[in-house]
Amino acid sequence: MTNVKWKSYKSYSGPVIVGDRVVEAPTGEQALKHVERAYWLTTAVETGGKVGSIMAADGTAMTAGLDQHIAVYPRELAKKEDGNAKNDQGSLWQLMRRLETVSGDDSYQEAVDCLWGMLKAMGWYISQDGYLRYLEADTVQLKGKKAPVKAGDLVFGYSIREAFTPGGGKVPQKGAAWEQAKNWAIAFHDVTVNESGVRAQVAFGCEHLVERTRRNPLYEQAYEQEMSAIVLGKEGWTEEMDLAMAMCQAHSVNAPAIAKKLLAQALRRYNPNKPGDFARHLIRLLGTSSYGRWDDDIQYGRYQRTRSAARKSGLWSRSLFDGSTAIMPKDLPG
Repeated sequence: MTNVKWKSYKSYSGPVIVGDRVVEAPTGEQALKHVERAYWLTTAVETGGKVGSIMAADGTAMTAGLDQHIAVYPRELAKKEDGNAKNDQGSLWQLMRRLETVSGDDSYQEAVDCLWGMLKAMGWYISQDGYLRYLEADTVQLKGKKAPVKAGDLVFGYSIREAFTPGGGKVPQKGAAWEQAKNWAIAFHDVTVNESGVRAQVAFGCEHLVERTRRNPLYEQAYEQEMSAIVLGKEGWTEEMDLAMAMCQAHSVNAPAIAKKLLAQALRRYNPNKPGDFARHLIRLLGTSSYGRWDDDIQYGRYQRTRSAARKSGLWSRSLFDGSTAIMPKDLPG
C-alpha cells in the first residue's frame, strides 16, 4: 500500500509521497555526458533520486517525475484571472504525454489507464503537444464565476488545482477533500513509479534541461558550445566546469531567476585560461546565497544536499570536495 503523508508548505497543504527506490548515477558512456550528470544531480537534490515521488502540498496541484514537474504555476493562479490557461500549466503534462507513449508491462498499462480514465471523467485529456485540454464544450466554475469553454480549449489552472487539491491548494488532513487529493496523488505515483517509464522520465528530463538552457543566453555563454554534445574530458570541458554547471542546473529548478543572477556574476569574472577559477567562484556564489535554504551553513540545506550527492556519486573526483584544493568543500569561505 502506498504511504501518503499530509504536509504543509507556506500557506498550502496536501498529500506527499516519498518515492520507492533510488535511480543510480549514470555509468559507462552516459556518465561522460554533462547533460546526464547534471540531470542526475538535479534529481538527487530534488527527490533524493527516488522514483515515484509526489508533491501536492505546495500550491502546484501536482508535482511528479524524478526532477519534479509541476501541473500548474501557483504565481499565475495568484494573479487576476487573465483567461490564458496556457500560462497556468506547467511541464507535468508534457512529461505525462511522453509516459503515455511508453510500451510497458501490464501493471504499467493499468496505471496509465487508471490515471487517464480519471482525467477523462473530469472531461479532460492530454493533447499531443503536452497540454491538458477539455474533451467537450462546457461551462466551468472559475474563481466564483462561470466561464464557457470549447472542446480542445486548455484547462484552467484553477480547475486543475481544485480537482487535485481542493480548497485552493489547502487540503485538510481529513475528510472528503483529503481523500480526493490522496487518490489523485496515488494515481500519478503509480504511473511514475513503474519501472517501465523510468528511462522515459530520464530522457524527457535531459531534453527539458537542454531546452531550458538554450532559452537562456547566459547558459549558452557559460557552455560556449552545444551543451548536449559536451563530454567530460573533451574540448576543454573540465571536471571543475562540469561540477559547477551541474550544480547551477540543479539550483536553477528551485529558483531560475536567482541561479541566473549568480551565473551572470560568475561570468563577469570568467577567464577562459582559468576555468577552475570560474567554477570555484560560481559554486561559492550559489553556496553562500541567502536565498531559501541555499547557504552552506544550513544543515541539510540545498548546498549540503548537492555536495553530498555529488561526492558520493563517483561522477566527480573526491579532490573537488575534500582537501586544500577542493572547489566544493563542506564549509565555503565567506
